[in-house]
Amino acid sequence: MEETWSDHKIFSAIAGSEYLTKVNVLTRCLKQSNSYEMTLDSWFGLSGTTCVVAGAEGLIGKSITAALRAAGADVISLDPNAPDSDSRIDITDDLSLDGFFTNLRTVRKKASGVSNWAFVNCSYPRTPNWGTLDFENCTEQDWNRNVELHMGSAFRFSRKAVEFLKDCGGGSLINFGSIYGVVGPDHGLYEGTSMKNPAAYAAIKAGIIGLTRYVATTYGPKNIRANVICPGGIENKQPDSFVSAYEKRTPLGRMGRPDDIAGAVAFLVGPSGRYITGQTLVIDGGWTAW
Repeated sequence: MEETWSDHKIFSAIAGSEYLTKVNVLTRCLKQSNSYEMTLDSWFGLSGTTCVVAGAEGLIGKSITAALRAAGADVISLDPNAPDSDSRIDITDDLSLDGFFTNLRTVRKKASGVSNWAFVNCSYPRTPNWGTLDFENCTEQDWNRNVELHMGSAFRFSRKAVEFLKDCGGGSLINFGSIYGVVGPDHGLYEGTSMKNPAAYAAIKAGIIGLTRYVATTYGPKNIRANVICPGGIENKQPDSFVSAYEKRTPLGRMGRPDDIAGAVAFLVGPSGRYITGQTLVIDGGWTAW
């Protein structure tokens, strides 16, 4: 009778043998199991996955699309500023978004070899006066317009993605929040600069976190996973005084970079993220650990 490796035998081997280490035993056990392929590609590769990335031309979006392609995914980039007219999709525009998903369904019917679908929304729509809107001078019109642009488009994109993923038998949705959807802003960072932290930003990002949790619990039975990534501050030519203050406030001593975020997206949409849903992944160099 062929020997099998039960939990009891693993424990006995570890406890009673001077020749077998824990690593030896676990390696032998995994090699005997047909359900595990111990290759990097089987855990982290994205071959056979198509990822739709909204906001692909943004600071973080460019890094995300590069990481997904490097992992083997096919990427469909969406951005109103995309150089390719076919990718010039504005998710704040209902007609533009509807047209894209209509075309995507047609493409899906013709596609072969695509076994997994994922949708990533890292877009950042806002009004031209966004940077001046602190709490006291934000009009109700400014508030409503920015909530509609940002959280409204996140809702519509998520709903369209869920409808599509239901027809695919499941998949992954990743929305983007912020540390300021989790904790309050430190206004001392902005002293001596013209930078503002709009109150609407906190409300929008907290709302996107709640929306994503709703999707996760509602559509989990449909094999749809939904998670939200909350970056800390990303370096982007901010004033030196702001960068210096931010770095002193962060345990890892620096601001984030786009590639600090991109790997987490590839992880969540890939095989290693298959049992992760409804989570808020904060990537902030320890900012929220204080």
